[in-house]
Amino acid sequence: MPKRGHIAYGQKLHAYELYARNSAHTDNIHKSIESHWGRTLRSGGSVVTISTVANWVKEFKQIPRDIIEQDKAFRLHKLSLYEIPWQDSTRIMKILDAPPVSFNKLPTGREAKWMWRLSYMKTDWDSVSMELPRLAIKCAQTEKYKIIFNRDSNLITFDHEDEDMNSIMEQIWKPSNTYFEQPSTQNISNTKS
Repeated sequence: MPKRGHIAYGQKLHAYELYARNSAHTDNIHKSIESHWGRTLRSGGSVVTISTVANWVKEFKQIPRDIIEQDKAFRLHKLSLYEIPWQDSTRIMKILDAPPVSFNKLPTGREAKWMWRLSYMKTDWDSVSMELPRLAIKCAQTEKYKIIFNRDSNLITFDHEDEDMNSIMEQIWKPSNTYFEQPSTQNISNTKS
């Protein structure tokens, strides 16, 4: 059975995403939450009330505009807002034009920023895989979680699974040599003697 806190976190994140896309009307956000989360919830969970959504919208209005702007659809002329240098404009456009990234909707500026960042961490992404956008979306979700819940945590609820940002990064980059491995405790204890 899902924990109540996880359900509310997911609903608040959903509400923020709608708010960022200019769906600031509380009724519309609540209806979308009812539609989306009403299907998802099993016994023990419930959809938040419209007054809760109204309180969330008040909180969202306190978030700086440049942060919210990153959660709107990606726009090339806003590269500097996404912290992507103009020298990489061709790179980001190639990433976004690749078949697996061409999803039904344009990625947000935050998602594009994470695709760009991750593309530098691992250069051999499989061109037919959804791995790059999937991980970029998780990273963007983690960043949004920190913004809307004012928490400095690496933990995010994503598709009802807890995933730590470090494990996401481990999926991308696995050291191939032993320089990064921790020395065994036996070796450490021998050196202290």
